[in-house]
Amino acid sequence: MARVPVPLLIACGLAALAGGARATTEVRGLTVVPGPGPAVRSTYPAAGATVPGGVVILSHPTPWAFNPVHHPSYIDFFEEVLSDTTDPVAIEKTYEERFATDDYVTLLTRGASMPEGDRNRILARLADLIGLRVDMVARAEGRITIETFTRELLRDERKVLGLYDTTITATDPFPDREEFTGPDPTRAGITPAYTAAINRQLRSEIGVATDREYLVQSQEVNRAWRNDAPERFFTPPVGATDDLRYGLSLNAHMKAFITHGRYDLVTPYYASERLRSLMRLDPEMASRLSVRHFGGGHMFYAWEQSRRELTAAIAAFVADAIPTA
Repeated sequence: MARVPVPLLIACGLAALAGGARATTEVRGLTVVPGPGPAVRSTYPAAGATVPGGVVILSHPTPWAFNPVHHPSYIDFFEEVLSDTTDPVAIEKTYEERFATDDYVTLLTRGASMPEGDRNRILARLADLIGLRVDMVARAEGRITIETFTRELLRDERKVLGLYDTTITATDPFPDREEFTGPDPTRAGITPAYTAAINRQLRSEIGVATDREYLVQSQEVNRAWRNDAPERFFTPPVGATDDLRYGLSLNAHMKAFITHGRYDLVTPYYASERLRSLMRLDPEMASRLSVRHFGGGHMFYAWEQSRRELTAAIAAFVADAIPTA
């Protein structure tokens, strides 16, 4: 079964079930098309179809029956979700986001005070959504870190996901070690190409004369980063939402555009969605704040389709922001 992670506060992999349910598998001229219920329809081409040395199962061995105790969320998923839609984006918007702001929040808030039946139901649904085993999700009390998710989702295939783009995977070089000590699949693959490109662009195209190398990400800078402002025990976390609210209120012409890649776990898109909802903007101010997300990871513009969509969206945003004569 293919699994495609979709990040949402923590990443969610439910959408792939929809894709898998309507997939068509082709084996040496034999086309197997999953049908409704446990039965699987098969169609044979006119010319002889051969599958040498193998067995083709034409009827799924698993009965169309679920144990309401052992599989409390499976019934909800098949009857509530797949009966409504199998579109991954629709599932993400309608079910994953609703779960993250409804049942999941209740679980994290109530903790041990939640009735066991409700707790087990929510943990099982969470396991369905993110594609991990129920026992692993239950052991973590529903608090799955992004490091755990990227390591465990495809562990049976010896694959790890990129933190900055979960659609990028790599073979785990150390599957026998408890902690992942290999390179991040996203950065390891794309950083050298971008580093070479930007350094050439600066020198050959822009004309910057320097012996210093431009680094896409400097660990030295990250380790030395510190906040120079005085901090006290009751100092709130540093953020920009108050400044943005103040600016939108003070300047009636100010507009802002916030965007994310949907498969980025380091700066997840739903964090901005949540903060926007908590800013308590009035309708006029809210109309000047655009939030849109695209397929891809931290640098989603590496996807050609997303780059085109972003270019069109920004062009429209800028054109709308420029006052007409």
